[in-house]
Amino acid sequence: MNYVLPFLLEEGVYRGRFVKCETLMDELLQHHAYPPMVEEVLTQAVIVAVLLASSLKYEGLFTLQVQGDGPVTLIVVDVSDDGRVRASVRYDEEKLPKQAATLSDLMGKGVLVFTVDQALSENERYQGVVELNGSDLTDSVLSYFDKSEHIPTDLVWLTQVKDGHRQAAGLMVQQLPGKAVKPGKDDFETISVLMQSVRKKEVFDDSLSPEQVLFRLFHANLLLLFPKKDIRFECRCSYDKVKKMLAQFSNEQLNDMYEDGIIHITCQFCGKTYDFKKEDLS
Repeated sequence: MNYVLPFLLEEGVYRGRFVKCETLMDELLQHHAYPPMVEEVLTQAVIVAVLLASSLKYEGLFTLQVQGDGPVTLIVVDVSDDGRVRASVRYDEEKLPKQAATLSDLMGKGVLVFTVDQALSENERYQGVVELNGSDLTDSVLSYFDKSEHIPTDLVWLTQVKDGHRQAAGLMVQQLPGKAVKPGKDDFETISVLMQSVRKKEVFDDSLSPEQVLFRLFHANLLLLFPKKDIRFECRCSYDKVKKMLAQFSNEQLNDMYEDGIIHITCQFCGKTYDFKKEDLS
């Protein structure tokens, strides 16, 4: 129901990822009461994060952060190497625009940061940073690959709310470094046009499999499909992790946190609350 489907085109000249989330967004959003426009930008961030994470080889955690000085100040999406996804948004509801808005209306000036933390090595840490620009997050991502990585890249994301349930999907294609297009074969611009032609009614049609959707788009481009990888909502918070975090505060700081002798810590991702008495932290 929630998965990433990898594929290749034109004998490996291009690689792609197709992501579909049938229930993931509902599972992420049920722990919050975000306004619709905040849900929309978070949905886009989740799709972008899963697309980027699934294109990397890592053992650890991929994190996408979008930071701005607008009504929405922070978006965080984590994707573990085994497909666990969680996300949250920080925003000021009173400052949100009244109608549908562009990315700059919601986040102002800021940056998009994605980080890969390798669990097996403290030294293997990769980070990419790009200024927010354009009408949505995809513009910033494409700008990063164009200016920093010099890799021809295109991506599209789609979402809909049906019967109160939010569904989302995304498609990304990149030309692999060092791969040349053979004479007479479609170039990246042609592949991009085909990719951008995808429509919601196809992607969210229950009678069409993801393989059929990709075949409709790329049947003339030597499409090679790989096994799907499941993704799922799962928070990584725990009592012990929160207690370890609290141990970093001084006794004076902890005393300011107590309410009726208890510190209440609520996870920003899943909404679970952890309670600590003074004897728990001694």
